[in-house]
Amino acid sequence: MEILKRQIIAFILMISIICMSVFYFTYQKDEVLIVYFSPGENSKVDIASSCSVTQINDKNIGTIRYLTDKINTFVKGDVFPIKTSEKYSGNINKVVEKAKKEQEKNVYPVISNKIDNLDKYNIIFVGYPIWWSDMPQVMYSFFDEYDFSEKVIIPYSTSKSGRGAQIESKIKELEPNATVKPSLNILSNHVKDSDDAIQKWLKK
Repeated sequence: MEILKRQIIAFILMISIICMSVFYFTYQKDEVLIVYFSPGENSKVDIASSCSVTQINDKNIGTIRYLTDKINTFVKGDVFPIKTSEKYSGNINKVVEKAKKEQEKNVYPVISNKIDNLDKYNIIFVGYPIWWSDMPQVMYSFFDEYDFSEKVIIPYSTSKSGRGAQIESKIKELEPNATVKPSLNILSNHVKDSDDAIQKWLKK
């Protein structure tokens, strides 16, 4: 009886080791890309004067870029900033006004840079500010330009007042053959203290 117990325990340990090994090597094969759009980095003025900026250690940085850097301390991926041919104002009121017009007229800004090796990545984090309860129109340009079939898309965003309406569902419609994970939204004035929220989100 004692021998049987030892054999069962040994078998369970062996299965556990195999499962952990499979998990480890599967994880090691994952290549992560973090894509983000920051109006501050697509502004006509220096980012220090731009609209979506937070100050960290006396340095001005766009809030969505700051959140991107925080996420990347945990996932260790490559980073791709979306650049637009048309530049945005450094004035928040003008940016918001422009965003509204883009939505109403179905304007899709042209992206001026390219992801050269998308096939390399199977996990794509996608970050953006929320404007008028939706993604910026340039994000629709982004999802139209690239095919994320068989990839995992993980959205994240910053906003002044709360999450956008049904954005995850919209991304699923735009990329029906991708797996879209639950998104993270951080209020702009809370990005400095978002580490716990990021870790809890990533664990999901």
